[in-house]
Amino acid sequence: MPEKALLDYSHVLPAGSKLVTVVVVRPRCFEDYTRVWGRHHAILRLPSRIDYPGLSFTPTPEAGGIGYARLAIQLLADAWRLSLIHMWYVRCPFL
Repeated sequence: MPEKALLDYSHVLPAGSKLVTVVVVRPRCFEDYTRVWGRHHAILRLPSRIDYPGLSFTPTPEAGGIGYARLAIQLLADAWRLSLIHMWYVRCPFL
């Protein structure tokens, strides 16, 4: 139920602030979140697996949990050469 996600941060930002919110979701939730929040936020579907050199295993969302999402975000930030990112973890009990 993505309709219940608390993704409107405008009330806590100074006027004129620019914030890009990227909502990272499991593959099975992507369509629902895109439908509800796609006009307001970037929705990033986690890959079904990450093939990364040097790891002795292949991470998946089911096996990795929140650590999998963090790894995917860090790899993406590195690929985009972002010097700073903030991660907020909100566990939605209805998902």
